[in-house]
Amino acid sequence: MATLNPKSYTTLADFKLFAGITSNSDDELLAALIDAASRRVESHCDRKFYWQENAIHTFAGLDHAIESLPMRPVHRILEVRNLVSGTAAAATGYHLDGDAVFTDNGFYFDGYRNNNAAMDKNYALARENWRVKYVGGYVFAYDTAKSWITCPAVADLSDGDTVTLFDGAQEVTFEFDVAGDGVAASNTQVDVSGDTTASEVAATLRTALNASALGVTTSDEGSGLLELVHDSTGEPILAGNGVGAPGFVVTSAPLGPADLVLAVRKLVNHVYKNKNRNPAIRRQHVLEAAVWYSDEGGIQSEVKALLEPYRRIVGV
Repeated sequence: MATLNPKSYTTLADFKLFAGITSNSDDELLAALIDAASRRVESHCDRKFYWQENAIHTFAGLDHAIESLPMRPVHRILEVRNLVSGTAAAATGYHLDGDAVFTDNGFYFDGYRNNNAAMDKNYALARENWRVKYVGGYVFAYDTAKSWITCPAVADLSDGDTVTLFDGAQEVTFEFDVAGDGVAASNTQVDVSGDTTASEVAATLRTALNASALGVTTSDEGSGLLELVHDSTGEPILAGNGVGAPGFVVTSAPLGPADLVLAVRKLVNHVYKNKNRNPAIRRQHVLEAAVWYSDEGGIQSEVKALLEPYRRIVGV
């Protein structure tokens, strides 16, 4: 049975449906070609698109204030760290700007001026001075969907505020009980009467979520942020937000764009339909898949057009 790299941008079944293939005899070859095509798309775009919870990007910096990250989309920055001093930058010193991390003072943060000689040397030798940790990528139709809930402090909630979540099969309405006097019979209680901070509200809501009928696994990311992961593949968590509190947000990781999936399908189909049918040299064709049988850039013109919006711009 063929094993497909989970970081591929389409599945074996999806490609075979696209190409009209019903036989299983070439499944191993097709799985290798799908993986090679997915990596070729990343190489062409200078980005990765599969989901990463703790992606890391290191770079020299020094000469610019904005660093384009090699992933799309970028959801949030976890840390920006100066590798020379070993110190993490203050969260107020940077922010996310599209798919890039932006700093007001450039990557010479004022607090690290005494390290400039070492940083200059690293920069001249193309060594890394900075490390960014972040969450990024798409979820594809065959991935487990992910969503996040950003919770406010109790002072920003009103007694009786609700949020309704739907996992594709079950719908549950959670009611925030600020006064500690109970909730409507049809709702699930989130008793925050003893809470104060956003982190405490998130912990209480997480307990209610995990005890509910929703098919999700919830983790506490800190600072009032919860992550919800579908227990099976499918659509993201859908929310009907009846919470009027500022800062209460329910978001879902975006599904992978159809253009990326189509690009991989077309690249694999291009190689597969032109492959030599001699089984003795099939392995060589797999090895050549990363080079492709097409124009000078190794990407067919129609595929280039599909991928153009996703290419990374470096040196901002």
